[in-house]
Amino acid sequence: FYFTLLGYLKAGSCALALYSMVHLAHEVYYHLPSIGLMLKFIAIKGIVFFTFWQGFILALLAKVGLLSKFIDFVLMRSEKAHLKVDTFWDQTEVEAGLNDLLLCIEVLGFCVLHYKAYPAREWIALEQAS
Repeated sequence: FYFTLLGYLKAGSCALALYSMVHLAHEVYYHLPSIGLMLKFIAIKGIVFFTFWQGFILALLAKVGLLSKFIDFVLMRSEKAHLKVDTFWDQTEVEAGLNDLLLCIEVLGFCVLHYKAYPAREWIALEQAS
């Protein structure tokens, strides 16, 4: 998918959207009160940005052949450890599995970032002001 015309169009649209959001954030940064705009921006856009480009990089690694080398390495280590491996994932399944594993790790990091970017004290202050 990533190396088709549709994939290139999606990559271009993601880059344009990110550029537009950075430009908007830059323009309104000084007009807004101190609400941690950049941290909020990174917390939201970072998830979309990282998940898309990590999929692109994994697809590139698969196209170059590094994922098949990884599969061969795992099979070789399994044989040395006398583990019986009747069936192993093919390259597409390994790519999807690595993508899912990396996504779980990234989401944990972005969870902490969201906790810092959207503290409860902001909402408490808004409720007390109204």
